[in-house]
Amino acid sequence: TVRDYSPPENGAELSETDKSNYVGICDTTCTILFDSDGNPLEKIGGGYKYEDCNTGKSASNAMVAKREFVGSDAYNLLLAAMDLAEKTDAPTADEANLKNEDAAGLFSSDANILHKLETQELGDPRTDEGFKSFFTAYDNFKAVLTTESKAQDALKVCIAGEDVDANTCTTRLETAYAMAGPFECISRGSDDECLQAVQNGDAALAVVGGFQLFAAREDYKLAAIVAESTSLDLGSASYSGFDQEEHVPPDAIDGGQGSITGLDMSLKGQKACHTGYRKTSGWVLPVGKMIDDGIMDPTRWRAEAQEENVRVDAETVEKFWDDNVCAPGKTADGPAIDANGNGKVYGETGKGGLCKLCKEDCTENDPYAGYEGAVLCMDEDDGKDATGGDIAFVKHSTIKDYGAGLTLDKSEYVGICPTKAMQLYDKDGNYVDEGGNTVGTDGAGQPAYLSCNTGKSASNALVSKEDFVGTARYNQLMAALGLSYKADASAPIDNGGITNTEAGDVKDEDTVGLWSSDTSFLNRLEDPTSDEAFKTNFFTAFNQFEEIRNTDKLIVCISKGTTGACEAALDSAYADLAPFTCIKEDSDDECLQAIKSNKADLTVVGGNQLFTAFERYGLAAIVAESSSTDLGDASYWGVALTKKAMCKTVDGAEQGGPITGLDESLRGKKACHTGYRKTSGWYLPVGKLADEGVMDFDRWAGEADEEGVRVDAETVEKFWDDNVCAPGKTAEGPKLGGEIYGEPGGGGLCKLCKKDCTKDDPYAGYDGALYCMDSGNDVAFVKHSTVRDYSPPENGAELSETDKSNYVGICDTTCTILFDSDGNPLEKIGGGYKYEDCNTGKSASNAMVAKREFVGSDAYNLLLAAMDLAEKTDAPTADEANLKNEDAAGLFSSDANILHKLETQELGDPRTDEGFKSFFTAYDNFKAVLTTESKAQDALKVCIAGEDVDANTCTTRLETAYAMAGPFECISRGSDDECLQAVQNGDAALAVVGGFQLFAAREDYKLAAIVAESTSLDLGSASYYGVALTKRSMCSPDAIDGGQGSITGLDMSLKGQKACHTGYRKTSGWVLPVGKMIDDGIMDPTRWRAEAQEENVRVDAETVEKFWDDNVCAPGKTADGPAIDANGNGKVYGETGKGGLCKLCKEDCTENDPYAGYEGAVLCMDEDDGKDATGGDIAFVKHSTIKDYGAGLTLDKSEYVGICPTKADGSDGGCMQLYDKDGNYVDEGGNTVGTDGAGQPAYLSCNTGKSASNALVSKEDFVGTARYNQLMAALGLSYKADASAPIDNGGITNTEAGDVKDEDTVGLWSSDTSFLNRLEDPTSDEAFKTNFFTAFNQFEEIRNTDKLIVCISKGTTGACEAALDSAYADLAPFTCIKEDSDDECLQAIKSNKADLTVVGGNQLFTAFERYGLAAIVAESSSTDLGDASYWGVALTKKAMCKTVDGAEQGGPITGLDESLRGKKACHTGYRKTSGWYLPVGKLAD
Repeated sequence: TVRDYSPPENGAELSETDKSNYVGICDTTCTILFDSDGNPLEKIGGGYKYEDCNTGKSASNAMVAKREFVGSDAYNLLLAAMDLAEKTDAPTADEANLKNEDAAGLFSSDANILHKLETQELGDPRTDEGFKSFFTAYDNFKAVLTTESKAQDALKVCIAGEDVDANTCTTRLETAYAMAGPFECISRGSDDECLQAVQNGDAALAVVGGFQLFAAREDYKLAAIVAESTSLDLGSASYSGFDQEEHVPPDAIDGGQGSITGLDMSLKGQKACHTGYRKTSGWVLPVGKMIDDGIMDPTRWRAEAQEENVRVDAETVEKFWDDNVCAPGKTADGPAIDANGNGKVYGETGKGGLCKLCKEDCTENDPYAGYEGAVLCMDEDDGKDATGGDIAFVKHSTIKDYGAGLTLDKSEYVGICPTKAMQLYDKDGNYVDEGGNTVGTDGAGQPAYLSCNTGKSASNALVSKEDFVGTARYNQLMAALGLSYKADASAPIDNGGITNTEAGDVKDEDTVGLWSSDTSFLNRLEDPTSDEAFKTNFFTAFNQFEEIRNTDKLIVCISKGTTGACEAALDSAYADLAPFTCIKEDSDDECLQAIKSNKADLTVVGGNQLFTAFERYGLAAIVAESSSTDLGDASYWGVALTKKAMCKTVDGAEQGGPITGLDESLRGKKACHTGYRKTSGWYLPVGKLADEGVMDFDRWAGEADEEGVRVDAETVEKFWDDNVCAPGKTAEGPKLGGEIYGEPGGGGLCKLCKKDCTKDDPYAGYDGALYCMDSGNDVAFVKHSTVRDYSPPENGAELSETDKSNYVGICDTTCTILFDSDGNPLEKIGGGYKYEDCNTGKSASNAMVAKREFVGSDAYNLLLAAMDLAEKTDAPTADEANLKNEDAAGLFSSDANILHKLETQELGDPRTDEGFKSFFTAYDNFKAVLTTESKAQDALKVCIAGEDVDANTCTTRLETAYAMAGPFECISRGSDDECLQAVQNGDAALAVVGGFQLFAAREDYKLAAIVAESTSLDLGSASYYGVALTKRSMCSPDAIDGGQGSITGLDMSLKGQKACHTGYRKTSGWVLPVGKMIDDGIMDPTRWRAEAQEENVRVDAETVEKFWDDNVCAPGKTADGPAIDANGNGKVYGETGKGGLCKLCKEDCTENDPYAGYEGAVLCMDEDDGKDATGGDIAFVKHSTIKDYGAGLTLDKSEYVGICPTKADGSDGGCMQLYDKDGNYVDEGGNTVGTDGAGQPAYLSCNTGKSASNALVSKEDFVGTARYNQLMAALGLSYKADASAPIDNGGITNTEAGDVKDEDTVGLWSSDTSFLNRLEDPTSDEAFKTNFFTAFNQFEEIRNTDKLIVCISKGTTGACEAALDSAYADLAPFTCIKEDSDDECLQAIKSNKADLTVVGGNQLFTAFERYGLAAIVAESSSTDLGDASYWGVALTKKAMCKTVDGAEQGGPITGLDESLRGKKACHTGYRKTSGWYLPVGKLAD
């Protein structure tokens, strides 16, 4: 401020021309902070004097978002646009209005630097710790903002949910429970986040139930203190679960005629009706109990579940019932798991999975879903395979509360008990006791369901930390709830003296997020800090919940040791994590395949297999071991050793030997490698020598091929003139087929070996190679710790040199002493060790690997926490003996003293190529060796994606089919997007993509589409054309002959018609027509954006719904739309017969709806009967749908006509006949194409757009290269004038063509590909959009509906959008909305009306504290600051201070202390940051 002072009014010049007279008031003195011009003075040692004399350091303005935004695609795009993807700070984009807060409402005028807040130093911005690391003045702000309740701190209650409102919650709790003192509600995104908030002290209380209540005790060690209840007779239970049955034998119950004897194996193969997947009474209680009792065995079905990508409990239940089950619905991650890791229903109605017995769509909307649905499922059983069931798992009150319509008296629905069956109701559904007497009548006892049930479901409960129990505030809260003096510790919810209205207010669970809406009573739980009391008296279904959760165990694959030892070691070491299951495969490679195919989650590999895990299988290394405690990271160094006498010089001293370094002087020496293709013994030295041109792989490639030997093996043999021992073999070599090359005393790689040249040879391994060299040979390639840790590999194998310093290192150009006499590494001057400057390379040690999607998951976070790596980058390996016994448990190495997290600031994201290579620094060494097979020509790398693709199969088939293109190597990635990234960054040369990924390939990754697939020559490079169809009678008379309706073309005459789309965001059914109508101004997505945000629906979905006035069927969902659930996952929008995109659908509005897909959309249109919710007027399909449609249409196919776009002159497009009566294409004159005189098909001029087929993409600089031309020739495209050829035109056989079209396994061409088309001018945007991807605008319009929404409270939305779009053009365009205040912008983000806003000071504190938002990018208000913050200072004139820098001044002020009292003070404003929060908070604190 002193430096930048600008007069706020005329004549307001400062009185002191020497600005150093404005001095800082420090804690206990005053000091000069500025020079005469007001520039901050530096202090001795660096930094500025104000850093030691201030009121506090505050974060400047920051961009905030919902916590879930962090890590999303949009977040990553935003950071990339801001140049913050790989950096922690970057200059603010040079766009004037971006820093004009008054004009655009965004960053401040002095925001010169933007800082990413997701950094190693600050932590995760989604966490409390991450925010507070950035917002260091948190305590100052808190000191001020909690003054309202200084008599008593607010009791913080954490609430979760999409619609909860912290302000409303606070107000209502303080009204209802005033005697408990002030409250403050804070909102979080989920119950789990609330549990974390209670655990870490950011909240005192939260209400949770079900699995979260289980987790509250089991994972977070919280106490359940008050439980809800709907009635006093349930106590603290919500309900009892049980199973009802009609099919029991006489021995089980009077009147029985069936086979069921109880809750036992007699149930196997019966037909079962569950309320839903992982519902408490319908799944957790019965399934958990049957697993706990050994009736169901989940371990039996684990492998099959992994193969099918299904949760283990789901597979177990399906198999137990022999497919005869209805368990509808899904959770966020089950029962089946889609390609994005999201849950989806398992199976189809009438077919299998958990859906065979369901009635309609097996979703939560199925008639057989829920309590009454499960009873209906059982009641409607007609003895047929796929209709109804024998058993229903529901809650105890379901039959009692069931309305009319059951086929039997309610007394006929009996409970299945552990060893018998029992009547539970009288004929009217009232509870009976075990004697059959109606409860409540004279002489009747307790309800029979108390002794015949599947378990007791605890109700929701209020939880707190254990140390809250018994405090004065706890007692005060109990009194406010009316529970403090009650002997039975239960009271009506309004017993605390609150009114019915107040009770209703706190039971508004959607808004307040506390008690459930049907809560009538509250129950104080006795002994709430006791595990025993929790499990025995309250959460009695603990074991059932535990059994279900245990089915989600982490699966670890090993290739050594036993699974029992593996599981015991992991469970002992990491007891806080859900138990592990270990499986065993024959090799590390098979373990990698097991992870790739979802049969396992984790394995530990090193060296070549670690390289392979990344390069071939696309896996991520997540935790690495340290093989030596003297290393600072998870790696080791390879060293080349010899004896002193073999060197020409050692540390400058002449020795007279022949070796001058890692150079030609080594040729022909006698060499000892730890083994063929071992890391320190082969990859590091051989890779280094090859990289530096000392070894020449090309020279020996031909001879290696003739001898059937790997090129690297032949090259090494020739370099050492046969004088070598490199024992052992891999699956690939050293001889082709995986055999040893040579024999001891003979040649190959075995001449110098002592025994058999296997991995058991005395000269094998680290110790063996050193022993080999010490036994009369010249050179050993080992790791840096081998000399120190040497252990004789056989009797008598002691080293000849007692002084280990005589084993010297061979460096690049000399030799040097690396070890002391005991073999300990010598330190170098300046720190570190001498081997760091004299080595063959640094390699990562063994590491735990997983699928890339595993990183960031709950299981990943739990694993890191168990390993003590959640907040650290390294930690000691757990003290469990077998954990480091690789031979016994197959896990970490014996010398794995330290574990290192590989997701760090230094190494980066382990899911990325850069992250892996930062850890695996010997990547190039390994690559040099592993690409020797194709030394005549590098392998052409093809990236493939998909759950079942197999890189090995792909490589083999491509090399067979397209041999003339040179060697291939397929690599697999988790998604098409990851493949596009691999091509962009050079890890792959080629990939095949289509649809939105093909759009992204050009638009986002700037790749060239070089070859397109086609199903027929007449389509060229199109996959198909989209068409809008209607019945001829729906068109206006002017639009087509025979028209009787109102449709004039693809224009506003369609508004309010009834529409049938193939599915949400399907190409022909959505992207082409919707994108075109948006592009043509017929649909207006901007009009419906706000409503879409309010409903948590994608904007294009809301736009389409409104355009058709709800009269639409657009079934299915994507990963993130059309509606969005609480976890950010996509779900269908609406319900059949009601609205959204589902009103006109026939059944469940999923991809399985009869109206889904091409034929489904035509059926939807064809079945229209004129009623509101049956069928439609228009179908959006592809041009061939009617042609290929089978029998069953109500009209001749010529009556289904195309709706054409508006013509270029602005006239109506009209309708056009596209087919003859048999469905053959006709030209514009109605002549059947292919007959004499007929022209081109009419659909070419009457369509919604052309869908480009899948295409092979590459980087632009690949086009025109020799390898590109070679590939075109192999595909049969090089000399074709029309650049099209049948897929087998490259000279490949039909079998080979079929092999490369096996899209599920090979992942390249689609199975229906008949022709390939070389795309002309593939590096041209114009050619891409005009000649090939002609629907570019449609795709762009759809994607633009997903713009980021920025909320501002200053400036104009136009200036905001212009500034953002100009500054961050690479990101999808922005939309700006304006609210009246920063607080309203924060509310807009909380309520999903906006994505981002920029706030500072109090509002930044509020964003975190009240709304649970994350600060993601901060601005720097001053370039002299190193981070995104500024310092507050207290200033006065020198004369006001007692001393200034020790010099007496005679004034009254001694510091930031009592001497300030009564002075005349100037604050920037009430509750401004530097002018209020910092000084007032500091002085209060």
